[in-house]
Amino acid sequence: MAQLTTKLIKNALVLLPLTLHFSHVLADETDNWGPNYTPPKTPALHEPSELDKRNDPTMGKVYLGLIGGFGQARSTEKGSTAGAGYVGGVDVGFIQNTTNFTRYSFGLEGLVGNLGFKDDGTTVDASLNYALIFKGTYGYRLGSSLMGEAKAGIGFGSADFESKNDEVTVKNEEAATGMIYVLGYDVIVPMSTNLELLAGFSWTHYSFDLGKVKATLADGSVFVDTPDGNTLINQPKVELGFRYLL
Repeated sequence: MAQLTTKLIKNALVLLPLTLHFSHVLADETDNWGPNYTPPKTPALHEPSELDKRNDPTMGKVYLGLIGGFGQARSTEKGSTAGAGYVGGVDVGFIQNTTNFTRYSFGLEGLVGNLGFKDDGTTVDASLNYALIFKGTYGYRLGSSLMGEAKAGIGFGSADFESKNDEVTVKNEEAATGMIYVLGYDVIVPMSTNLELLAGFSWTHYSFDLGKVKATLADGSVFVDTPDGNTLINQPKVELGFRYLL
């Protein structure tokens, strides 16, 4: 009997600390579910992608960029043949997302370049002093990363014209001025949160008033004339550029 009593006392001494420990744990658990309990935060399933950040519907950003285009230039006159035409310059504007999948922008392109073609065997060279084009775009997502962007623009510009053949060389006395119209489509490739690469194509129509022109004949004689109507030039081209979103 004495041995049994001794064994019970030893077991009680062993179980007592464990009982006190678990009673303390249960008390803590009970407290955690009280009025001041704050559940643990569930970690995000994934971090927002760069495209998700860029397409935040509340995001509106100013951008600065460069753009260039190369293609053909050709007048609308009968017998005209195409020559090389290129332009390049700065692209600035403002982009506003409307949803996670669409956006619009307004911008200004400031360009210089050269347009060359032939009219009935006469070589025509138009050096574009400047072109200022105000444009609007509408973009939408193409899959998980790319975006497509349609654009339309209108502006004005100035150019120096020179045309020549074996018999005469003609130059405008003052820089020709006129209107410019643009339609195009670009694919936008996001390189980072703030950097975009764009590649696409566009069609540009120029309508220049040459004003007075000076013609120099092969024998050296010179006369001044004022051509009727405007000189109309079409330029389809491929474009490449980038934008940095501030």
